[in-house]
Amino acid sequence: MSDLVTKSSDLASAQTSELRSELARGLTLTAQVLTRLGAIWMELERRGEDLADLRTGLARTLPLIATGRLAAEAVVSFAGRPLVLRCLEGLPLDEQRRLADGAPIPVYLPGEDAPQSLPIARIPSAAIGRVLCDGTIRTPAEQRIAMRRPKKKEKPLRRYNVTVDRESQMITVGHATVAVSAVLAALTEAAGGAVEVVESSDRPARTIATKVTDDEKERIKAAALAHGITEGELVRRAVFAMWLI
Repeated sequence: MSDLVTKSSDLASAQTSELRSELARGLTLTAQVLTRLGAIWMELERRGEDLADLRTGLARTLPLIATGRLAAEAVVSFAGRPLVLRCLEGLPLDEQRRLADGAPIPVYLPGEDAPQSLPIARIPSAAIGRVLCDGTIRTPAEQRIAMRRPKKKEKPLRRYNVTVDRESQMITVGHATVAVSAVLAALTEAAGGAVEVVESSDRPARTIATKVTDDEKERIKAAALAHGITEGELVRRAVFAMWLI
């Protein structure tokens, strides 16, 4: 019998052990080819080549093989289970190869009192993420905790447009409108700053000087007068409202 069985008649007459040996050699060769292709992928990217058009099918795993995130043997064994490959990412390569070879893992399944020793091929998809997580194989105890932990429902992120009307001094967020002064007051209060500086012997006050135009100076003076506070207190309130101190 030749090393390579090609004809259907040869397959039918070949011994089971011979077929298994040939299959194993073919899978090993495929893993070697994937490892080689992963290295080629990395070199092309190092040269600045755009490989986006090749990220389809089996080629999607080549960058992961190239960077050591996935073992080629695991890709061959679990090519039809992308969820398994995603969960295997980051697991030590030797461990990935061991699992690809059929090594069992203790797995807790719903309704069972004790873990079962199962190869990945027999682990239900719903349990894969509990067993393989963040580059580790969870212990049975960790799996049980994960089973009891309720899944957090992600709230949809709402985005609103913010507009400011300088003439009316109003801020509009989405469909809500509020006065600029109210927003600044709320920000100042949330920042936890007092408008006036309480000076003491152990906490002396300091003066910070800045330049403004004549027009800006008049506007600051008018704003301070309207709020019944000094110009310095007005500036301090503005700084706190911006959460700068």
